[in-house]
Amino acid sequence: MFRADLHIHSCLSPCGDLDMGPSTVIDRIINEHLSVFAITDHNSTRNCRAFMEIAETRGIRCIPGIEVTSAEEAHILCYFDTLLHAERFGELIEESLLPIPLDMDAMGMQVVVNADEEVEDMVANYLGVASSYTISEIVELAHAHDGIVIPAHVDKPVFSIISQLGFIPDDPFDGIEISFGCLQRGEECRISYRRPIISGSDAHYPDDIGRVWIECSGETSDSLLKILSSVTGRYSK
Repeated sequence: MFRADLHIHSCLSPCGDLDMGPSTVIDRIINEHLSVFAITDHNSTRNCRAFMEIAETRGIRCIPGIEVTSAEEAHILCYFDTLLHAERFGELIEESLLPIPLDMDAMGMQVVVNADEEVEDMVANYLGVASSYTISEIVELAHAHDGIVIPAHVDKPVFSIISQLGFIPDDPFDGIEISFGCLQRGEECRISYRRPIISGSDAHYPDDIGRVWIECSGETSDSLLKILSSVTGRYSK
C-alpha cells in the first residue's frame, strides 16, 4: 500500500512558485509520507529529468508527466513510464504552441533546472497557451508514446473538459481526475464516469503538496496502468 500525488507543478510552470525545485518538492513529498509523485508542468516535460534523478537518490518514485492545454483549452494530464517517451512527447507539445514571448512580470518565470539544482535554461515563450492538438489528437499521440491520458480536474469551471465541451467525450481516456474542491464536497460530487477516478493536489506551491493523495494497493514500481487499477481511495488532509 502506498500514497501518490500525481499532479504537481515545478518552477517550470509559469504559475508555479520558484521554490518548486526538486529538493524542496521531494522533501515535502517525504514529509507527507508519499512514495510516488508526478511532475506535470504546463505544456513541457523539461524538468522531469532532474526530478527523477534526485527522487531516485531519495528512494522516491517520480513519474514523468505533463499537463497539456488542448486546442479546446481543456487541461489534459499525460503520464509516461519512461523519461524518453515523456521528453519526446513534451517536445512535440512545445513545438505545437503559438510562440508568444514570455512577459516574466505579468506571466511568471519558467525555470529549467538540473539535478544539481542549477538553472539550466529559462523558457522564452509562454507555456500557458493552448496547443494546436485537439483532445482526441492528444489522446492518440500520448498512447503512441506508451502514455496514459487523464482529463484534469473535470469538475472545475475553467480549463476542464466539461467546462470547455459540456461533456466527457468517448475518447479512450485511461481515467478521470476530480479536483481538490470536488473531493471536499464528498458524495455530492461523485459522478459515474465508468473509468478510474483519481485526485491530485495540483500543487503550485510547496504547502499544496500532499493536500490530496490517492492510496494504491500495488507496488511503487508497478506500471502506470497497474497503479491506476490499484487505486483504493482518494484522500485529503
